[in-house]
Amino acid sequence: MKKRDLFSGIAWLVLAVAVCLPGSALAAVTDITGPSEMRQGYTAEFTATGSAATDYTWTFSGGIPRALIVPNSPRVVWKADVQPTDEYDPFQVTMSVQDSISHLFYSEIIKIYLPVVISYKSGIPVYMLPGTHSRDEYGKDDLTGVGGRLATYQWMFDGPAWSVPQNGGNNKVTLFTAPTTGRYAGQYTITLMDYLPGTDSVNIWVPVRIDDGPLFIAEGGAPVYFHITGMPDGVNYTAKLMTGKDSTAQDVTGNANFGTITPQLAPSSGGVYTLTYTPPADATSFSNFFIVAEPDQTLNAPSYGNVYKPLPYGPILLRDTRRYAGRLIDTITHLPVVGAKVSLYAPERYRTSVITNANGEFTFGPLPSANTYAFSVSAAGYIAGNF
Repeated sequence: MKKRDLFSGIAWLVLAVAVCLPGSALAAVTDITGPSEMRQGYTAEFTATGSAATDYTWTFSGGIPRALIVPNSPRVVWKADVQPTDEYDPFQVTMSVQDSISHLFYSEIIKIYLPVVISYKSGIPVYMLPGTHSRDEYGKDDLTGVGGRLATYQWMFDGPAWSVPQNGGNNKVTLFTAPTTGRYAGQYTITLMDYLPGTDSVNIWVPVRIDDGPLFIAEGGAPVYFHITGMPDGVNYTAKLMTGKDSTAQDVTGNANFGTITPQLAPSSGGVYTLTYTPPADATSFSNFFIVAEPDQTLNAPSYGNVYKPLPYGPILLRDTRRYAGRLIDTITHLPVVGAKVSLYAPERYRTSVITNANGEFTFGPLPSANTYAFSVSAAGYIAGNF
């Protein structure tokens, strides 16, 4: 072999080895860096690695662009402009890259998911009373997510009742219950995510309330305490007694037949403000009424108004109660009749009997004064009678 031919053969051998050695200037693409899962409509950057080529040809089985030659860079930006046909299953796109030296293709699969969405948002109430539940389009007490990567669903609740967001679960559905304790009044954000870019959320407002108290109060009874809950610290209230809830209602706060309502002296603290209702001692007429409280601070919510203002509480029925007392005496001797039986026999629902004491006295009640009562009296040695 000629000397020149020997050197030529060695040169071709070196070139062949260079092509086969990984990491050499002539090696093909060995990997693509970038997301393997994407959201429909989003863009992402991908980088081919393993080759020192300057030019690359990228092809995608969907989205924009479908094919692109990128000079002087191993990077490409691609938009997932494809339409998955299933709410939860991804659309799969094949991504391939070819370098300008080896001309070999390297391919990977990208999974494309629909945007994650809280369904039937138009039917979710703008505000919820404390203790009530969120509802879906079927009237069930839950919220439903659609789209996205179901396996990594995460619901989060955030609002004034909590110092940190609350975990609402990682299922397809979740249940939001409007808080009832602490300084809970205000706006709550319910967020659904699946840890891909893009989330969905809905806002719900929760107002203060007057906690459940008695709806029947006895005339002349002990004071009754009504607690407004949910407001922040430092709120003061003025309270009224009203005959109704609408604009035609009359203010009867100073009317002796309705009793009195007194606010606490200090501003709210810990999400509680107390009203004291004192029933009348001796009313001459009786009607239903409502407790209405007006705050000195405002936080307005759509379709509700000031969330620091509770809904009127009532109707409260003031029960007209009387005690019927008497004394039996002998009309001849004028001495008390001791041990006589006095019976209330009508109306039937109030039937009862008592025995006169050492002074001939008896008492019935308390009884509603709106009724007419019939009594009978019997005692040894006396003719029975009615009154």
